[in-house]
Amino acid sequence: MGSTAFLTLSLTISGLSNVLFLIFCEFFYFATGKQSYLVQNSDGIWIILFGLIAVECANAPSDTKRRLFFFEVPTRYYPCAMLAFFSLFLGVRLSWYFSVGLGYLYAQGKLDKIKVSSATMKKWEDGCLRNFTTRDGWVVGHAASGDAAWSDLPMTSSSNNAQSSMMSSIFSNTDPSSTSESNNNTTAPVRGPEPQETGFPSSGGRTLGSASSRTNSADARVARLAALERKAADAGNNP
Repeated sequence: MGSTAFLTLSLTISGLSNVLFLIFCEFFYFATGKQSYLVQNSDGIWIILFGLIAVECANAPSDTKRRLFFFEVPTRYYPCAMLAFFSLFLGVRLSWYFSVGLGYLYAQGKLDKIKVSSATMKKWEDGCLRNFTTRDGWVVGHAASGDAAWSDLPMTSSSNNAQSSMMSSIFSNTDPSSTSESNNNTTAPVRGPEPQETGFPSSGGRTLGSASSRTNSADARVARLAALERKAADAGNNP
């Protein structure tokens, strides 16, 4: 998705999670008068990680699963399972729940109004982020791999275009249908070679283990035995 888009998504999830956390604590403090709501904390990198995991898993196919230690969990509910596991051992952290919820809403298009468009990110890369784009490790938007970065097998052009359009629709304010149409219009279909009928040859060639190969191996064996006999005779003549 590119470094600029990733930075924008991380700041969006962490910022909104902390804002919702503060509103929640202030509201219940004035509603109940309990100062315990004012000493709640919201910290740690998991505020960002939970949201990013939720964005990734929200649109996963319903039949896919991921392993959480010894359990198989549907990919769509994998962030919820992780959240329950962390809460069991570390206690309930409200900021984590806000982060997961925002991740699901972001991936489902409920927060499209706050998404930054690809054109705006390009302006940032050409302007205020120009010094960062030339550094090692920074991935500009046009060089992003999308889902192909996590694929072990080479992707076909059609699947690459489809997944790229899906990624752009999730992380930026773009229409996936328009992206797929433009890809289809600019990319001509590549026709592979026509399948040819295959079969065993009716004549010609030589089968494995033919008479000539067997004769060569027998001659080599006789030569080795003769060499061993000469060596044994020489050893007997020279005690």
